Amino acid sequence: MAKSKNHSTHHRNSKEHRNGIKKPVVHAKTSSKGLDTKFARNQRYARIGVKPERYVRGDMQEQKPHKNPRKSVKQILADLKAKQGK
Repeated sequence: MAKSKNHSTHHRNSKEHRNGIKKPVVHAKTSSKGLDTKFARNQRYARIGVKPERYVRGDMQEQKPHKNPRKSVKQILADLKAKQGK
């Protein structure tokens, strides 16, 4: 008796591309399951010290004026009239 066929990739590529080949999901936080407990505790305290300060409204109030501020419509019209009057 002849040996039977074990594997075939016929039509497989088009099947895979039908719904698109997607990248695996990267989770924002990795699990600490199975980590050394002393290390995990230290990491928890270390992260607290590294957190950036929260943005408070009013921190950005003192901003430098722009080099080329936009002109108002009234200013633009006045400039046009002055040029035409010359």
